[in-house]
Amino acid sequence: MKVFVLLGAPGAGKGTQAALIANRLGAVHISTGALLREEINCGSFLGQKVKSIVESGSLVDDSTLFECFAVALTRAREANKFALLLDGVPRNLNQVKILDEVLLKLSLKVDAAIDFETPVDVLIERLSNRWTCQKCSAVVPGNSEGLAPSSCGSCGATDSYARRKDDEPSSVSRRLSVYASETAPISGEYERKGLLRRIDANQEPELVYLDVGAVITKKLK
Repeated sequence: MKVFVLLGAPGAGKGTQAALIANRLGAVHISTGALLREEINCGSFLGQKVKSIVESGSLVDDSTLFECFAVALTRAREANKFALLLDGVPRNLNQVKILDEVLLKLSLKVDAAIDFETPVDVLIERLSNRWTCQKCSAVVPGNSEGLAPSSCGSCGATDSYARRKDDEPSSVSRRLSVYASETAPISGEYERKGLLRRIDANQEPELVYLDVGAVITKKLK
């Protein structure tokens, strides 16, 4: 199994592309954002802790994140698919080391880090105009007036869309600031290792998909 780390600021489209690749090519997609939201929804003590951190716009600490991540990673390894897409981890330089150690225990390693490069103004526009289904967690952009669809295209639920707390304007600027200071340096680390591949994520989704697919296909040869 080849492991691909998806890098990029919130709103860069990592989740959208990972879902496309997982559905079309049969890869395994682990979204730490989805894992954290599941923990929040179950109402556990850990979930309550995560909720408080996420709604403030801050990043979840390393210990809490990998506590949620470990079980999902083991299951992904057992699925025996051709590729594993990691969306949302690592989020800082320390997590790069932790991830390497966790993968090594499963006889895996990071084969490539794909950096979704997107202008800041585009990120702000995307984040402030996206909606999440409260039933299935599907994320969609609002219409030209910034309104959510009346029904979910994934699960069919009606009037189920809401804006996540961390997509509110007050949280968006903080999220991007935290990303710039803590997460962006990861690209330099993977570039130093010769694993970084840059993608222009300010294109139509299908064009981005082709670029990402090309990186993955090349690594599979």
